[in-house]
Amino acid sequence: MSDRRSRPSCDEVRAVCRKGDAEPFWISRFLIRPWTPYLSFLALRLGVSPSQITVVSAVLAVSAGMITLWPSTWSYVGSAILTSSFFVLDHVDGEVARVLQSRHPVPPGTLNLSGKYLDRLVHYLQAPTLFLGITCGIAVAEGRPVWAVVGIVCALGSSGFPRFTASYDLLVAASRSTSGLDRAFLARAAGFSMIYGEDLLRRGFVLVPRNAKEVLAMGRQYVGFPGNLFVLSGALVIDGVRLPQGAPHATKLVVGVYAAVLTVNLIYATRRYFVLLKDVPE
Repeated sequence: MSDRRSRPSCDEVRAVCRKGDAEPFWISRFLIRPWTPYLSFLALRLGVSPSQITVVSAVLAVSAGMITLWPSTWSYVGSAILTSSFFVLDHVDGEVARVLQSRHPVPPGTLNLSGKYLDRLVHYLQAPTLFLGITCGIAVAEGRPVWAVVGIVCALGSSGFPRFTASYDLLVAASRSTSGLDRAFLARAAGFSMIYGEDLLRRGFVLVPRNAKEVLAMGRQYVGFPGNLFVLSGALVIDGVRLPQGAPHATKLVVGVYAAVLTVNLIYATRRYFVLLKDVPE
């Protein structure tokens, strides 16, 4: 039997899990973080690893999108529940990882990024799957293929592929460089999302915007992650309750708006990376 003293206490888990001003999302700070440490404490006591939690969250995320292929009350409400559960576990896996890291740090001079890599894969799988499931389900049910096209647009816009493609090219350039790429350039490329104002959120900005950049930063939380989870979930619940009597108008409205916004964002991100990659230091 393992020594009880080697098990983290609930107070220790709460202390390590707190992000404070480093928490970029107000939804997480006020609605999720106050109670997820208790789930993390339970996971640690049961010996569940962060990667196992991430895999479970991936199953929930994919299932949330897949079941909407068959529009009904149970599938829409179920999708909203699964999406919310994914978001909760998305916090728990990181919290468990931080506790384990604080107790068993990696060797000096090294980083263990495998968990972050897995977590990022799930994130960029979740949104496209949900958008495609919803829109393809509507397209089949109503016999209107245009909704499948809308879903493809949303999936592309939420997939993050411009950044992934740029990261691949930067990695190749770095591997071929004899002098090493300029660290300032790499920092700017890696922190590309900061152009949306996320750095303002990490400095403590929460709810009341004071200038245009803060308006953009706050808006991105509603239009992008994690706001899209709650907006879509709300629309699914509303339509799920009334599906037997009518069409999923709320869901179609939300998806249509996201298709327009994500298209603009996709074009903007692609152009920004195109400019960024024109002058890569050797």
